Amino acid sequence: MAGAYDIPVLIIGGGPVGMALATELGYQGINTLVVERRDGTVSHPKMNMISTRTMEFCRRWGVAEEIRGAGWPPEHPMNIAYVTSLSGYRISGFEYPSYDHRPPWQHTPEGHQRCSQLFFDPVIQKRAESFDCVTSRYRTLFRSFEQDDNGVTAVLEDRVTGKQESVRAQYMVACDGADSPVRETLEINMTGKESLSFDINMFFESQDVMRFHRQHQAMMYWLYGAEGFWGQFIAVDGRGLWRLSMITPELITDTDGFDAHIWIRKALGSDDIEYDLKSILPWERHRRVADRYHVGRVFIAGDAAHQFSPTGGLGMNTGIQEAVDIAWKLSAVLNGWGGDALLDSYFTERRPVAIRNNEEATANFKKIAELPSGAAIDQDTPAGDALRARAQEVVENGGFNEEYEQEGITVGYRYDTSPICIDDGTGFPALTITEYEQSARPGARAPHVWLAEGRSTLDLFGKDFTLLRLGKDAPDAPALIAAAAACGMLLAVEQVDSDDACATYACALCLVRPDGHVAWRGDADPANAGAIIDVVRGAGSDGLRTNADAFAKSGPEAA
Repeated sequence: MAGAYDIPVLIIGGGPVGMALATELGYQGINTLVVERRDGTVSHPKMNMISTRTMEFCRRWGVAEEIRGAGWPPEHPMNIAYVTSLSGYRISGFEYPSYDHRPPWQHTPEGHQRCSQLFFDPVIQKRAESFDCVTSRYRTLFRSFEQDDNGVTAVLEDRVTGKQESVRAQYMVACDGADSPVRETLEINMTGKESLSFDINMFFESQDVMRFHRQHQAMMYWLYGAEGFWGQFIAVDGRGLWRLSMITPELITDTDGFDAHIWIRKALGSDDIEYDLKSILPWERHRRVADRYHVGRVFIAGDAAHQFSPTGGLGMNTGIQEAVDIAWKLSAVLNGWGGDALLDSYFTERRPVAIRNNEEATANFKKIAELPSGAAIDQDTPAGDALRARAQEVVENGGFNEEYEQEGITVGYRYDTSPICIDDGTGFPALTITEYEQSARPGARAPHVWLAEGRSTLDLFGKDFTLLRLGKDAPDAPALIAAAAACGMLLAVEQVDSDDACATYACALCLVRPDGHVAWRGDADPANAGAIIDVVRGAGSDGLRTNADAFAKSGPEAA
């Protein structure tokens, strides 16, 4: 019945994106129900890298330190190798230091972190469920839903008892995977290539692998044979857990009849190995992005909204960025100060990021798949030496490093065309892949600057909007503060006297959103403060958003 709700937000899917969304909603104080069909444990790890931006969100949620200590040895090198097998020839590779020997990051207080889904998921689940306003229900199936102008009614089923019940929510977010039933019900189309390849993962444990190891110790090995690229051998925990992924001619449906032993031995280059095969998972590599991210009061995120090649580890991390984006906007609307256009901006901001990340992941895969190979690649012959030398040259000069040096992708994404960020007329710098230069341009992630021992500017951004006053002579902003108060938008004001911060932010006043992206900046309390606040909360006009000249007088160029 309209107007009566069991819960403000219902999340379908309790994987890493769903639980990140629940964590951010919990942090925002929003009552949330997470429904997950499985028991909440991870039996087969698919994800292994937490991006810098995701680690910054984990810092926000108070779990970054726990994730750094979960699963991956800090002394283990982060090298990448292209090989014929672990006991065969090394074609090429990239050497990256262990976390113990990594130089300090200049643009972030965190930096990316190797952490398998085996260890990441329990941490983020525990944090989500630590909020009194978040409830998780495992072994619960989502059956169907209907929505109206006032809310969503979902039918759930207990997998143990078979009992069904209806739950009424004001909003629903589907984090229910690549085959999302919610997306299908909403009739949202996916644009892109249906399939790039068919693959299968073999997850196993062995303390015997290093006995055959003739390569430099690495976290990842790309495998090549006469047929070309055929597989990827990954150190899951840097100790004794491993995952072998390989391309198959078609999707394997009979895993019982699949002989994993042949391929594990081929990857190692030896028949003499002891190991415990834990699980086998067939999967399909896609390149697709949804044409819409919501219909009415129902939203999609993560794999439900896009499927990437895992080359680059961008899929889950992109989904977690989406989780934070939609969470603060739902919170704003539920708390009464978010405008009608705020939820629509989720699609406007996030889909271009997904498209860019999808293209980058696909480009990474194509480079690997098209590396020169042939029958001589693993032979001790002049032809073999020549072929390996040619492949080495392609790896070292063909941008293969971009898969592992991608801060411009994982941190440098921006909302240049966002309807809730106010263009200051400074132009749109080129987007990059390997390099990231911090900027406080509206739409960008607000820069990190160390303020004191262990404290970053990023630590100033909480669940509300934040107004930074940069420099001892920064003006007061009574008009902005009053405009925010008038519509019920909570606004924290932070005084920052750091010279480095003033230089990096290039303004005296900077309005930062709850997700840490810049909404507006200037050098004076603006005369049209009410209009500015209306734009950034989704209640303003597009004309104001695009009229950069109106803000240049109070922006960084006016100094």
